[in-house]
Amino acid sequence: SWWAEVWWFVTKPTFDFWMQALAMATFGVSYVADRHAYLPDHIIAPAQRGGDPGHPEWIVRFPSLILSVIALYLAYRAVAQVRGRRAGFLSAIVLATGCDWAMLSHQSITDMPFVASLTAAMSLLIIGLTTDDSATVRAVPVRLGKRVLSLSGYHLAIGVVLLTAVPQALYLISRNFELVTNNGFGFAPHLDEYFPGSGHECWKPQDGSYERLMVMGKWACDKAHVVHPEFQPALQGLLWLGLGGLLLGLNRNERRISRLCFVVAWEFAAISTMGKGIAGFLLPIAVAGVYVVTARKWRHLLRFEYVSGAIVLGVVAAPWFVAMFVRMGDEFIQQLFVHHMWKRALDHVHDTNGGDDVSLRYYVWQLGYAFFPWTGVIAAGLVWWARDRWGAATRALSLDDERRRDVGIFLVMWFVFSWALFTYMKTKFHHYVFPAVPPAAMLTGIFLDEALGPKHLVDKGRAWLWLGATTLGVAVAAYGFSKLVPGAFWGSIDPKQPLPAASPLAGASLAAAGLLVAFAAARLARSGERSKEVLDEEDAEGTSATGIFIGALALAAAVATVLVARDLASLPTTDIKGQERLIQLFTYRYDRVWPKELNFSAPLFGFGLAATALVLAVSVRAWRRQAIVALGALAFLFAGWNLDVYMVKVAPHWGQRPLFAAYYRDRRSTMEPIVAFEMNWKGENFYSGGRLVEFGNGMSQGGTAGERASDRMRTWLTDMRKHVKAIYFVTELGRVQKIDEMLRSTMGPPPNGGTRWTEQITTEAEDNKFVIVRARFE
Repeated sequence: SWWAEVWWFVTKPTFDFWMQALAMATFGVSYVADRHAYLPDHIIAPAQRGGDPGHPEWIVRFPSLILSVIALYLAYRAVAQVRGRRAGFLSAIVLATGCDWAMLSHQSITDMPFVASLTAAMSLLIIGLTTDDSATVRAVPVRLGKRVLSLSGYHLAIGVVLLTAVPQALYLISRNFELVTNNGFGFAPHLDEYFPGSGHECWKPQDGSYERLMVMGKWACDKAHVVHPEFQPALQGLLWLGLGGLLLGLNRNERRISRLCFVVAWEFAAISTMGKGIAGFLLPIAVAGVYVVTARKWRHLLRFEYVSGAIVLGVVAAPWFVAMFVRMGDEFIQQLFVHHMWKRALDHVHDTNGGDDVSLRYYVWQLGYAFFPWTGVIAAGLVWWARDRWGAATRALSLDDERRRDVGIFLVMWFVFSWALFTYMKTKFHHYVFPAVPPAAMLTGIFLDEALGPKHLVDKGRAWLWLGATTLGVAVAAYGFSKLVPGAFWGSIDPKQPLPAASPLAGASLAAAGLLVAFAAARLARSGERSKEVLDEEDAEGTSATGIFIGALALAAAVATVLVARDLASLPTTDIKGQERLIQLFTYRYDRVWPKELNFSAPLFGFGLAATALVLAVSVRAWRRQAIVALGALAFLFAGWNLDVYMVKVAPHWGQRPLFAAYYRDRRSTMEPIVAFEMNWKGENFYSGGRLVEFGNGMSQGGTAGERASDRMRTWLTDMRKHVKAIYFVTELGRVQKIDEMLRSTMGPPPNGGTRWTEQITTEAEDNKFVIVRARFE
């Protein structure tokens, strides 16, 4: 609904919102082809009812996915720059398959735009810092008809900035002009004006009509007062265009790779700022500054392109903040900066931890779940940096060694700053530590690369056979381990029946066979016997101090892995929430009831034991390389199971798609409206396209419970009954009785001698938190 959009504009930066709106318009969400129109209230309606039963959720998540892919590639490039492509690839794999990154890449919330852009900015800083200042971009000839253009990384870097800056400036300029087509074609200038509230109110339907009743209670679409009219949007747009021109002038001859990387790093920092606030650019500045001090690279202080960076922040991030302040004045500052940033840091705002320990261990605890099944290896990667750093300090370093050491310092500073900042904050949600995830994954990729050793893993032409056999082995092992405890591997159970029985003998046999296949697959990686020189080199590597240290880290990592596996596999009846910990990585309410029809303890136990066994195998020199590869295969399998089984089955109980699909199927006419009763979750607005009436959401229906729950709704029901034959209600399960009582007090006894006015048309098996009920007047 429009009032929800206004509230979002007031309280949150909107880069992700803009990207979602653009994606929805581009891909035609709610577009009905045979009627050549956009019908928001048909967003998931069945085709026979005039709708397009697609997946609009995919479209609004599309921006998160795109930014995620960009960040993964740049993280790979940053590590590969100084540690080699294999280390970069392992870093990207660890990051992509960890629970936090994989799950948040599929969510339509601002955390992924914030962290993905932050990761891209940090990665570009690393690439710029480890590239010689004398290195320049290469031009590539591109033929367009008879013309040949010379394009390079310069055009890509500046083009990215202009792509996100120029449309904002042009949009602002357009706010002072109205397109006129009545008598010819032209533009009529006018002062800035805007209409907050519900768009349905703007056209003011006739009193007493069905349409008027459908917009009852929404915020009035009245012209709002602009607090600072002297700074019109067109003037703002011209200012940003002027700054953009200055940026082009300053960098017109810039072709150094490192400097262009810094410019684009500022660009991604600006996007991160639009996603979540000032931490988007403060974290990169703080980390880069501490890195310079710690590594004593004082010359880097002159390389960071401060002037260009300030302009990029201005033309990309600042337009929205400035425009909102001009329109709303101090109210905007109080809401965004004071309440949602300052107070969240210093006080408990919207905290829902319900007595959980929010001390230093809080985010250590959550990082364990966020990285599963890599948890133990992540801890080893962080410790490995300290050992690597100490070794570098005891010997003279080449330029390459110095850069490798410096990248480790940068990544550790990034991790420590992120973890410390959000640990210090009084308001804590599980996913707030997300900015610490990328550097930990990148450090882990470096550790795994060191543990694999310098030799290649597989002969040419044998990779797919080797990987296929390894993946098959770990899949069988995970399934076998899951059979050691009661439960179903795919999670669906009958709550009225006992859990499927465990099969210890069969499970142990499958697990052993799977592990045997996974390790025997190492034979497929090579076409012949290894030479005596190679074997002697491996023996020396295994008995060296480095090999022993890796083995000790693996033993400790196995302990951490099995502890996290125990937590995740715990049944929901215990004090540990177990399987709920995964979905709580991106939700806010941690007291929600778990669906009775789902139990994932067995598969989580299976994946956890398989991961523990593989991490233990890393401690054995002869098995180390294949164990690391098998662990990567297991992480891929778990990420696939997590996204395509766990999330798919859990999501309906934390969302509302099944409810509105049932509403569209059940209603007999488009004039059988739906009411959101005491709801404020925004899903009801999304799936209805804002075409619903809201009562008791605490924002648009008045300040008192009596006004929200009685007078307005009773009046509305009395008037609406003259126009419709049925009304639907979406609400939480525990509030159905209140709706029934209100119908009884307004309409009298239920028809046909019934005991209730409402009839439930969705079940707890479809959605165990929300429900659709119907009141029919025929």
